[in-house]
Amino acid sequence: MDERKKNIKELEDEKQSKTEGLLRLEANLGEMLLQRLHQDGESTRWEHLTEYQRLLLEIADAKEYIKRIDADAQRLKVVEAAIDKNENLLAEQSKKLVELHATLGGEILAEPDLISYSQPYQIELEAILAKIQELETKLDGLTDKEGEKSSLFSRIGKNVQGLALRSSLGKNQDQIRKLCTTAGENFTLAANPTGNEKLSALATEVEELRSQKIMLADEITALKAERCKISETFSKEGNPSRHIKALEKCIAQIHDGIHALYAKAGRETADAAFGDKLEVLETSLSDDETALIDKIALAREKVQDIETHITSLKAAIAIDEANEEIARHRKSIQDQRRRISESELAIADFETRILEAERRITELGKLL
Repeated sequence: MDERKKNIKELEDEKQSKTEGLLRLEANLGEMLLQRLHQDGESTRWEHLTEYQRLLLEIADAKEYIKRIDADAQRLKVVEAAIDKNENLLAEQSKKLVELHATLGGEILAEPDLISYSQPYQIELEAILAKIQELETKLDGLTDKEGEKSSLFSRIGKNVQGLALRSSLGKNQDQIRKLCTTAGENFTLAANPTGNEKLSALATEVEELRSQKIMLADEITALKAERCKISETFSKEGNPSRHIKALEKCIAQIHDGIHALYAKAGRETADAAFGDKLEVLETSLSDDETALIDKIALAREKVQDIETHITSLKAAIAIDEANEEIARHRKSIQDQRRRISESELAIADFETRILEAERRITELGKLL
């Protein structure tokens, strides 16, 4: 292998490395310049700064959107947990309130001072108690008296009757509990004051629990309304996690665009500096930016030197190859000329032989 071709390969590798370094320097210059102009708030119509600021705004908007979606998703979890917790607490309060209403109702029906309030319930209670008394009497009548014997069918019949009576008795006892509960639910201490401290304390506890239950129910309603609002937003915008991933992908693409803009802005700024056309920036360069431009100039010079060296080596190789081709063609020409000369001699010899043959023919013709 020609040593020069090996050198060319080494130079091309070096050129690639130097070019990559040059591109980084140009990108660094563009980044430094655009960031400074943006942070300083300088007024310039430079198209690259306008594009840079637009891309930054898009990133900020996307990040703010992600932040809002994430906040809504986190808030939705908190709201759903609060709803579950409050609904469980509301169920416990409701259960406790039913028990307190029943207890309060029993106290009210037993308190003579509250007869004006409890009279309708007293009437209903007396009717239920009368039914219970009647049922208990019938149950007692089904019990065999001492020494009394009954047939199998009679005992079966009494057992069936007893089951029916006990069922009715249980239902009436439930009616008493419901009656006490209703009396407790409809009672307010403000409308029915009493000197019974136990009953007053119980009524106060009931009213406090009622207030707590109402407040809790209102809180649950508000939380459900908030959950509905957040869910509607997600329904319109799609799955939150997928939406966030799409926005993050969009941000990454914008960052790629910014890096490409850095490279373009840096390259054009360096070109303008080398051509004394920096007025296109409508601003002066900082010391750091000027120093970076000097580095870019040096890097470009090195790349150009390598390219010149590569071109020189390739030209030398091409010249040598052309000379070799010329030498091959000249040799071919010599070979062809030699073969032509040999052919001409052979032709002349053949022509001489033809003439001799014709002469013999003429002489022999005379003998005929």
